[in-house]
Amino acid sequence: MILLINGKSHEGKKRILPVSLLAVAATFDGKLPYEILDGNHMDDPVEEIATHVARTGARILAFTVMPGPQTASSFELTVALKQRFPDLIVIWGAYFPTMYPRATMSCPGVDYAVRGYVGLDLADWLKSLLEGSPILCLPGLVYRDPESGDLVQNPMSRLVDINTLPPFPYHAVDMEYYMRPTFLGSRTISHHISLGCPFKCGFCGVVAMVNGKTSAERADVGAAGVARLVEEYGANAIEFNDNNFFLGEARTQAFCKAIAHLGIRWWAYGRADTLDKYSDETWAAMADSGLHMIYIGAESGSDETLRKMNKGGKQSVNGVLKLAETMKRHGIVPEFSFIIGNPPDPVADMEQTLSFILKIKEINPLSEIILYSYTPVPQEGEMLAAAQEAGFAFPDDVQDWSSEHWQRICRRREGELPWITPEIRRKLINFRLVMDSAFPTNTDGNLKAWQKLVLQAAGGWRLRSNFHAAPYDLRLLNRLIPFQRPETAGF
Repeated sequence: MILLINGKSHEGKKRILPVSLLAVAATFDGKLPYEILDGNHMDDPVEEIATHVARTGARILAFTVMPGPQTASSFELTVALKQRFPDLIVIWGAYFPTMYPRATMSCPGVDYAVRGYVGLDLADWLKSLLEGSPILCLPGLVYRDPESGDLVQNPMSRLVDINTLPPFPYHAVDMEYYMRPTFLGSRTISHHISLGCPFKCGFCGVVAMVNGKTSAERADVGAAGVARLVEEYGANAIEFNDNNFFLGEARTQAFCKAIAHLGIRWWAYGRADTLDKYSDETWAAMADSGLHMIYIGAESGSDETLRKMNKGGKQSVNGVLKLAETMKRHGIVPEFSFIIGNPPDPVADMEQTLSFILKIKEINPLSEIILYSYTPVPQEGEMLAAAQEAGFAFPDDVQDWSSEHWQRICRRREGELPWITPEIRRKLINFRLVMDSAFPTNTDGNLKAWQKLVLQAAGGWRLRSNFHAAPYDLRLLNRLIPFQRPETAGF
């Protein structure tokens, strides 16, 4: 028996479908016995998973691990369960072990790590573990040499053709449980129809997973997957978690026309420079298909900062402004994200971004604004070099990565980074509070219309006067009218 574990990854008990584990399970569904367990919805994950191990006689625990809270929860579970069941084989996969394989293997309880995406050869490897004769040539495998104990990292495999993979085994989870109300619809579910991104942005962990490669379902295959969610499970809204959904205009247009009759509303990630090239015919098809909002990494109000970020392609400040106007014409909401606090001068960077955000709001007042703090990733470039010059260094072991300090950094909150002094941190926090108050997100279904007006009035005068200092009024107001930050709370 194999237990696929989704460690606790977010605050609260938001019901987010563990798509990554469904994708893994699809490669051996019907060949090997398994169960999917979601730690986000357990009161005591250690005890509940231990009960499953004892009941099923599980031999393998396979964790999907993202940097941040999920690293901490996976580390805690690994240590506790390995102590109780020393013969368990523990595997870590997904973004954290892909980016930080040595830190992952610093935990004695982790037997193997797998970097990158998996393919159909995963079944044979797992079977070899269950039979006690492990195959050690799996692409992306990280393990300790049986004789020397030295760490071995196999070369990563080529990105799998997603069209060759089996459909998700939804029977392995309670789909009704994961249907949840959002601003998109009363029965929203997560999905994806492509892998990877062709760009190599200097702040993005996707680069480590795919190195600029992509694989997308054909339009008819993607549409069939959406129809399955609607017709078999009653979904009326889809969150597409693709790294870069809009890969190819012809494919996008065909996909939108194929799902238009389903009557759903949907949301996806996209790039400004890609979408800027789309024709009005394609935009009309996207709107007709129920596309409500696109998350777009605007990142900065400076073309020079975009260059330092290695944003790639032809993205520019003017291109983002053009896109804001295009989306206004077609009735699709842009959700622009920005990275603030970038080295070497985080305050100047913040002020430049503020001016740019105000321009966007003038063009398209319905634009959603999301603010992140810059967090380095292990990818060579000017951004990482500036961070390292300021004294930044990645932890060497998973225990440090699991600390509250590093969880905050990985969540792109105002963690203690060497180029962020206490004074600068205070300015960034105040800036973020003013922005969140002046532009409360429309994705927060708990906010009433009058509450939004109060927040906008309280934050608006500060924004217009560029006065962010000592926002005690906004802190008090946030206690009286708690509002959601979409970058940390999601939908």
